[in-house]
Amino acid sequence: MNVGKLGGMKAKRWLWVGLGVLGLAAVVFLGGALAKSDTPKPAPSTQLAPSIQADQLARDAQAALSKNDTATALSLAEKALKADPSNAAAAAVVAAAKAQPTPAEPTKPDSGDSSSKDDPYLSAVKDLKKLLPTKITGWEVGQVVEQSPDALVTYQPEAGSTDDDWTKRAVFSVHDLKTVTKAKDFVAKVDKVAYAKTPATLSVGVVDTAYFGTNESGTAMVAFARGRFAFEMLVVAEQGVDPVALKDTATALAAAFPAAK
Repeated sequence: MNVGKLGGMKAKRWLWVGLGVLGLAAVVFLGGALAKSDTPKPAPSTQLAPSIQADQLARDAQAALSKNDTATALSLAEKALKADPSNAAAAAVVAAAKAQPTPAEPTKPDSGDSSSKDDPYLSAVKDLKKLLPTKITGWEVGQVVEQSPDALVTYQPEAGSTDDDWTKRAVFSVHDLKTVTKAKDFVAKVDKVAYAKTPATLSVGVVDTAYFGTNESGTAMVAFARGRFAFEMLVVAEQGVDPVALKDTATALAAAFPAAK
């Protein structure tokens, strides 16, 4: 047999073997690449800021409270405060949910009280929402929540407004304490204790004895009693803003209460 011819045949055989191996490798590589490309990538996880979580929980708590679901409202509000202790709306829901109705008492002024007998705030009000502000220039009104003997409404500063630079939200609430004495005691023993920093006495509209104070969580408050009702206005400062700097803003906001007019 011709040696040259035999060598040529062997060379061709090895060439075909080599091409086959390369082809198989290409198939394996391509299959692996396709398999990898078909594998779904895990979606990136997102975590809401604590303040946003608290706002959502507070809104849900307000909705539950409006349906008289006190247990759910209290649970959601407490979770909101755990996420953001400065969330005034959640704090107001907790206060309303924990409030226990007291037996009705005579609504005439207590002995020695200087309130006028004609003051409409000495009598019970069927719709407590009427005692809350309904419109404030530069602020957007939120949901109104009523659960006798309390009602509250939340406002947020309009984007681009002056207050938007300094404040996050404001919460207005009214509590029917049944008597003049209990209304005054509520301001003295609850509001003045919870907001004991930087105390001051203010004139808010027709009310000359309103109380102003702040707390450690960056919230300023104005509270006053009129007749059998206690009124509170909480305004939450933006991060880095000293709440005492909101004194004028808080005073102006509290003047929006119908009881201050």
